[in-house]
Amino acid sequence: MNREVNVKEIKSSNNEYIKELAKLKIKKNRDLEKKFLVEGYHLIEMAEDYIETILISDIKDLNIIKNKKYIIVTKEIINKLSQTQTPQGIIGVVRKKEEFIDDGNILVLDNVQDPSNVGTLIRSALSFNIQNIILSNDCVDIYNDKVIRGSQGSIFKINHIYCDLCEKINELKKKNYKIYGTSLKKAICIDEVKFENHFALILGNEGQGVSDDILQQTDCNLYIPISSQIDSLNVAVAGSILMYELTKQTK
Repeated sequence: MNREVNVKEIKSSNNEYIKELAKLKIKKNRDLEKKFLVEGYHLIEMAEDYIETILISDIKDLNIIKNKKYIIVTKEIINKLSQTQTPQGIIGVVRKKEEFIDDGNILVLDNVQDPSNVGTLIRSALSFNIQNIILSNDCVDIYNDKVIRGSQGSIFKINHIYCDLCEKINELKKKNYKIYGTSLKKAICIDEVKFENHFALILGNEGQGVSDDILQQTDCNLYIPISSQIDSLNVAVAGSILMYELTKQTK
């Protein structure tokens, strides 16, 4: 064992520290502790700047990231903390990243509930150089395990904030942001949009869309032309298309 690495060992799943970590599966405890868990080698690497401790079940993973605290644990402990069917044997305890910058283009999520959708939208946003995301207070928790995995670690590269959307949109308007909603009401086709300054793109709830009070604040609403055989697109798919179409005009 490399003695230069900060290492300890825990063998019991009833250990008090392990019990405290298990509580981080619940949102209210993540909010209270300002911490969450990530699983797997890829996410551990993506979260490097925010990791406090790394739990491993195989000694070969010691020092996979330099200058971190390591705890060697049993597979039973990994299984207790894991939220996947086939754990990779490595779990990170990560500090929450909570910051937001009113700069560049912005993705706004209004009551989006499916964690897989939010994870995909975060990944797509980063792909199209949108690094700031605003979420309504009733959106799914961005530190939900399915969001983190769906984002493929992109969550660690974006800035985000939960807030009252009406208030935040008013602030953006004062900074000359173009506010785009997504709705069929008084909407224009995405093909007709001409880029103006920075924009904020608002995507709504999977079943109900963007709320009426938010739509009243938009400069215009956008729609994607699709086949008459389909009623609508999944919000993550639609959002990804719209982000691509809007951002390609800035290149």
